[in-house]
Amino acid sequence: MTDRPRAPDDEDEDAAAFAEAVRGARALPGARLVPPDIGGRRATPRRLHPSPPAATGRSSVALPIEETTQGWTARADGVDRRVLRKLRDGGIAIDAQLDLHGLTRAKALAALERFVAVSRASGRRCLLVIHGRGLHSGGDGPALASAVRQALTEGAQAGVVLACTSAPPAKGGTGATLVYLRQ
Repeated sequence: MTDRPRAPDDEDEDAAAFAEAVRGARALPGARLVPPDIGGRRATPRRLHPSPPAATGRSSVALPIEETTQGWTARADGVDRRVLRKLRDGGIAIDAQLDLHGLTRAKALAALERFVAVSRASGRRCLLVIHGRGLHSGGDGPALASAVRQALTEGAQAGVVLACTSAPPAKGGTGATLVYLRQ
């Protein structure tokens, strides 16, 4: 009996895809360092808080979207509009950012899901997701922008998001989304 090379498991593939997605990213001034499980070393993930309703098998959550003159906003039930306004106006410090430029829709959504999960597990609350305005997306419009918006406001991702909005112009405007996570 010969030993066959072992195929990498899904976690290894996910870790490699995420590492590729964030390669070249740099920390924002004042931001905390990237957790060790992103930098190639394996860390045991820990759950800081109970799972959101969508992750526990109950019906999925959907955040209502409001179109604005500067983009769009969405907030979970019970979240004060002042929190959303503070987020939209840049009044909440950004803890981490992810740039999705150049990724396919599938790879971008996988990277976004991992980014949100790792950020939440690390105690980060305010995230900046850079997806671009979709100027090179063709006739279908901004593919990544709409995919990111849908991922954050519907299903499992929406269960961990308190609010999200188009970023202010200084942070990327409609080419980026600010996300405020549950604790």
